[in-house]
Amino acid sequence: MIHFVCPSCETELEIEDSGAGKHGNCPACGAAIHAPQSSAATATVPPAGGVQITKSVFGRHHVSYKCPRCGDDLRSPLADAGKPDTCPNCNARFVVPGAENLQRMTAEKEADARRKREEAEQRRETKLREQQEKAEARAREREVEAAAREQRRQDQLNEQKERAAARAREMEVQAIAQQERERKMVENRKCSSCGAQLLNGDDQFCDACKTSASPTKRPDRRAVVGVVLVAIAFLVPLPVGYSWFRNSGLRSKLDACESSGVIHANVTYEGLISTEGVVFDVLDGGSPSARRIDPVHLLLQFAGRLDMYSIERVVLARNGRHVFYISAADLRPLADSYAGGGRVWAFNNVPARVRTMSGGRPYNEWSGGWLGVLQKQSEDVNDFIREWTGY
Repeated sequence: MIHFVCPSCETELEIEDSGAGKHGNCPACGAAIHAPQSSAATATVPPAGGVQITKSVFGRHHVSYKCPRCGDDLRSPLADAGKPDTCPNCNARFVVPGAENLQRMTAEKEADARRKREEAEQRRETKLREQQEKAEARAREREVEAAAREQRRQDQLNEQKERAAARAREMEVQAIAQQERERKMVENRKCSSCGAQLLNGDDQFCDACKTSASPTKRPDRRAVVGVVLVAIAFLVPLPVGYSWFRNSGLRSKLDACESSGVIHANVTYEGLISTEGVVFDVLDGGSPSARRIDPVHLLLQFAGRLDMYSIERVVLARNGRHVFYISAADLRPLADSYAGGGRVWAFNNVPARVRTMSGGRPYNEWSGGWLGVLQKQSEDVNDFIREWTGY
């Protein structure tokens, strides 16, 4: 008889010697088996005693068991489980136990490796998804910033167009007012001889006086001088009181201005009788804390309190010396802008609207890019303040 153990289920089997070396199926588990040769050396017997799985400090697993014949303690690598082996003491042939443990541990390792691969794949997918979300968020931010920049550019263009349109309207109003003043001057011209209204603005005498052999006799110059001297002698005591009373309303408006405490200035009507011109005179003796721009502050504050429709112009003087003048039509929008909060615009547009006392334009009206225009206007403001006040 030949004794051996099924390598699959470790069931002890017994066959006749005639079955040596033949193939068949295990009656216990049905696994395909191969019968050994009929020899005592090749006899396979199952190991006896308990089986213990251990792990060394190097991480290697071993199976500990006893020899099924002599009972000697044996130890084999777990990787040899299910394989035939020989006892070194009695030369008994047997199959190393622990095949089920090996299969279980192999399955656990595979499952753990599969789990780690799945976790790594999930982490990779999560990282890719986060990167994609960040990229999309950055793209949206860039789109929002680009839209905001475009909106600011459009707002600036619209603002420039509005200012240009407002300036064009102001110039049109000024041109109409100038034409009206010129028309009135032509209409009010009278003949130097008889006082009749002149039709031609370049003439001094009417057609009747030109064709007359002897134009109307003018008054005797000596008589006129005498009358004037008498009038002056009569009015000598009155100028101081008359001037104070006549200009008191202007001074009240000036004293009510915010910057009147730091700038020493005086305001009077330009003519002796007429109220169409106002002199704004900056005097010495202002506050030491006054800034270079404070005279312009005071001018625009004072202009905001004037009735700009009842005067023709404001003369800008320094210690009694007339330096510039600005028409009421030009000063009105500056005062309105200053009162409405647009102080920078009002400051920057003062130089382009003032005139020298001979009527010339000392400063240009700039056009082009708004940054370049702003720089040129700022330079003109500094030059204007220096020319007017000496600051």
